Amino acid sequence: MATPYNEPPLPLGLAWIDRGPHRRYGHTMKLWIAEGDPAGFSALWRSHKSQLEHVGYSWTGLLGPLVPCFRGLPEPADAEAIRGEVEAALTAVAVERAERARIAAEIEAAELARVAVDAAPIRTALTRLVADRPWLCGRNLAEAR
Repeated sequence: MATPYNEPPLPLGLAWIDRGPHRRYGHTMKLWIAEGDPAGFSALWRSHKSQLEHVGYSWTGLLGPLVPCFRGLPEPADAEAIRGEVEAALTAVAVERAERARIAAEIEAAELARVAVDAAPIRTALTRLVADRPWLCGRNLAEAR
């Protein structure tokens, strides 16, 4: 077993904030909560839960909404033993998210191209309506413009 960590040993793409000592299961442990997008941590948690728990990572709703956390366990597992595996998994998650974003952008561009022909006469009519009779738009005038 490794010695207790004074701070989270693996950043996991998040910023960690020291929230001081907190009690859990009858033990007082130092608690850090994460700031940032927890999507990568969440995906990593699904594939490496037991390894992360043994080091001290978990989730907490203690201070509000559920967020990733790190607790200073008295005898944590060695974080260096899983560092490479965790970093590779985080990289894979980032690649997958980038691919999903690229596909979503392609779908949106295709949809915009598909409706462009129909949208042109509608935009022309709307421009004429806003110029000639803006009161007909009511509360939607800013959006119509």
